[in-house]
Amino acid sequence: MQSHTPLQRSRRYATAVAAGAALLIGVAGPATAAHAAEEITVDQAHDYSQSSMLSQLAPSPELIAQPFSPTQDGALHDISVTVTAENSPEFTSLSLHRVGEDGEVYPAPVTGGQGSLSFEDATKPDEAPYPLATATATFSDRPVVEAGTLYAFVIDATSPSGETDPGAVFPMRLIWGYPPAGTPPFVKQKPADAAEWGSGGHTGHLFFTVRIATQLPDTVATLAKPVVTPVPECTADTAGKTLSESVAAPAAGHGISYSDVTITGNTATITATADADYTLTGAQPGEGWTLGEDGTATWTHELATVTCDTSTSDETHPSDETHPSDETHPSDEEKPEFGVDTPPELPAENKPANPSLESKPGAALADSGAVGPLGYAAAAALLLGLGIAAMLTRRRSQRAS
Repeated sequence: MQSHTPLQRSRRYATAVAAGAALLIGVAGPATAAHAAEEITVDQAHDYSQSSMLSQLAPSPELIAQPFSPTQDGALHDISVTVTAENSPEFTSLSLHRVGEDGEVYPAPVTGGQGSLSFEDATKPDEAPYPLATATATFSDRPVVEAGTLYAFVIDATSPSGETDPGAVFPMRLIWGYPPAGTPPFVKQKPADAAEWGSGGHTGHLFFTVRIATQLPDTVATLAKPVVTPVPECTADTAGKTLSESVAAPAAGHGISYSDVTITGNTATITATADADYTLTGAQPGEGWTLGEDGTATWTHELATVTCDTSTSDETHPSDETHPSDETHPSDEEKPEFGVDTPPELPAENKPANPSLESKPGAALADSGAVGPLGYAAAAALLLGLGIAAMLTRRRSQRAS
């Protein structure tokens, strides 16, 4: 066996067919964003077995085609194949092709059928004559495969390091006669420049595993409802102005992004767009939402408005207004007491040195603002005299009658 140099891995991709995209992200359901979740399952596995009659398929000719038929519909996730690892197990490429009714392998890969290679470290199983490694081709573009349809994965077994390296060597199971039930068709081989495939002198198949992605029940998220804030109350600052409701768009999430709110006249509008790998579908999108033919949803709302009165409720009420209860009643006003007249005040030059000895009781009352002892005595004597006179007059009148 000749030595191999490490593979300079090249990654080649193709565009997935529309049917594949529909299979993986198509959904149904009421007004939701649905994520096309998937589950990776083993469609078929033809494992290396010590009990099998073994041979090795050397990379001469360069191209190896292993036919197989999927057991289920789905999208191809990856194909892994066992490689001998006495030296380097690496090879140039692995791609998926259709096989015609005549058994011929189509020259071009299916759309999305170019795999991206990776290689695991080699191990030596018990009683295996040589170390083994696993090469895996992953199909990120998910080519769609159908159950019962014949495909083939084609290996370019040449080394990526150059023509001096003979390339990878593959163990295979030898089968005499026709392939028994449950086994794949015989492997094919041909030089890169040849037009037709041959058996390569072997009747048997490689050891490989096919994994297919199948769609799981959709993970759904309901369209969120925008927040509508009522019309604010009128104030002095808004007198004469028209106020309206306000709207806030929902936050992005659950596979849906929302536009900013746009307002035309009194109509508020929000557009919802599904994120990658999500879709909006269904007939009951929720209050205010309408599904569009372009896959988006639109929410509309007529804004309520109020025009504030031009008068202001903040009228001025003076706090310093004089009320009758607050009027001042001078306590020093001179008032006649008991009908006694107060004589006019004398000029300053005519006033005696001691007013309390010379002035009349009324004058003392005027100066002090209070009734002096002499004033009270005079008033009492006067009232007593008037009372006695009234009593005598009354008795005379009674006698006369």
